[in-house]
Amino acid sequence: MLPIDQSLVGQMATDSGSATIVRAMVELGHSLGLDVVAEGVEEEATRQLLIACQWETGQGFLISRALPAEEIERWLSHPVWQPLGQADTEAA
Repeated sequence: MLPIDQSLVGQMATDSGSATIVRAMVELGHSLGLDVVAEGVEEEATRQLLIACQWETGQGFLISRALPAEEIERWLSHPVWQPLGQADTEAA
């Protein structure tokens, strides 16, 4: 697994340098056969940029706030929960 720090992820939409670094890290992770985890996904614009980079996994307030353990199973089974980007592809 290759985590990408929220300090880079959170600036993707406003800082082209951060966006370039994140894209390069995603490509590097993929070339090494690693899953790439974007930390600090808090805005839809950031999520869209990450989808364009073909990243796999994210965490952050846009996806969900921290949940008590007893609520996680219900959250995961909700019909809108799909791998990130899948709903966007199906809607097109």
